[in-house]
Parts: sequence; structure tokens; C-alpha cells
Amino acid sequence: MVNNVTIKLSELYVSIAQAAFILRVNRETVARWIREGKLNADKVGLAVLISKDDIMYIKQLKDAKYKERYGVEMGQKYYQEPTI
Repeated sequence: MVNNVTIKLSELYVSIAQAAFILRVNRETVARWIREGKLNADKVGLAVLISKDDIMYIKQLKDAKYKERYGVEMGQKYYQEPTI
């Protein structure tokens, strides 16, 4: 017996715009990374799809670099509130 498994593309892939939003960069930056071969993408019809795993890996690297630079997680304040 064969199990039929249906997986939506949206569970595995994101668009350039979605990738840019997740990574907090411009869409052109994502498109440039694809053109330069820094980011893998698949073309399905007219759509360019990027693996969610690849995007999450890049996000982890980017977040780690931010934390190393500023000493806090992305989105947290990296300065002390003045006390009076």
C-alpha cells in the first residue's frame, strides 16, 4: 500500500518577496543573490521559488552576526535606558 502525501509548495518554498521580508532585506537584494549564485532558487512557470530551509539558514546566520555585533537579539534594544 502506498501512502499518498500531498505537500503544498507554500510549505516548502517562498517567493522572492517573502524571502526579502523574512530576511529584512530588499527584494532586489534577494534577486541579486540568486543571480550571483549565492542563493539557490527554482523557477516554476513564471514564479521563482526559494527553499524555506535555505532562507531560515541565512536568517540564522544573519541573526547570529547581528547578536555578535550588538550583543542582543535582533529587535531588542542595544542601549541602556538612562536612569534618573
